[in-house]
Amino acid sequence: MKQLFFSITVILICFQLTAQYDITSNKNAYSNKTNFEFAVNSGFFIGGHINNYDINNAIDYSVALSFSLPSGTDIELSYTGANPKSVLENNDLLVGSVELQTHIHYLQLGGIRYLTRNQSLRPYGMLSIGAVNIKTKAIYNTAPDDFDTDNWLFAATAGVGLKYDINRHIGLRLQGRALLPMTFTGSGLGINIGSGGIYPSLSLNSYTTFIQGDISLGIYFKF
Repeated sequence: MKQLFFSITVILICFQLTAQYDITSNKNAYSNKTNFEFAVNSGFFIGGHINNYDINNAIDYSVALSFSLPSGTDIELSYTGANPKSVLENNDLLVGSVELQTHIHYLQLGGIRYLTRNQSLRPYGMLSIGAVNIKTKAIYNTAPDDFDTDNWLFAATAGVGLKYDINRHIGLRLQGRALLPMTFTGSGLGINIGSGGIYPSLSLNSYTTFIQGDISLGIYFKF
């Protein structure tokens, strides 16, 4: 929560400092020429659930670099990270549950399409594809090391948002997205046989898709 308050404070300070600069150029802030944008966002991450594995909600953060095309579409490369806790529930292989520290990293390449381009306030839709890295580590030492995992999964995102140009170089960005990690053959608990015996282990590998999401607010810089 402190990270969210800090992010909002920074955005408000930047808004105040730039609102007096070039404010009369808002109506021409977005032109048809090629632009680069660098955006920083922070918001609320929705962790999602798959089988007996629950990922808690958390604060997330993201950065994005976009390149505008004359056709009206932006090409965007983005990174989103979150560090929620998660819980692996009991089933036939595990009595009780295991609490895990989870680290989630989305790397995405996609497009942004605006409903209107030549206005200071621009609604948009977005789609992207890429990968997500989900790492887990047992918080307590009572769980075996098999719960310390590192999974790379295919992922896609879809969302809508608003951009508002404060002036020709800086603006605010509000967006909401569905984050869709896609796994390849089953998820949850499996059996791992090692020198110390037979242990339960966490795996994320199925042909299913589980839904995560985020709602974020940020600031962008246009060049």
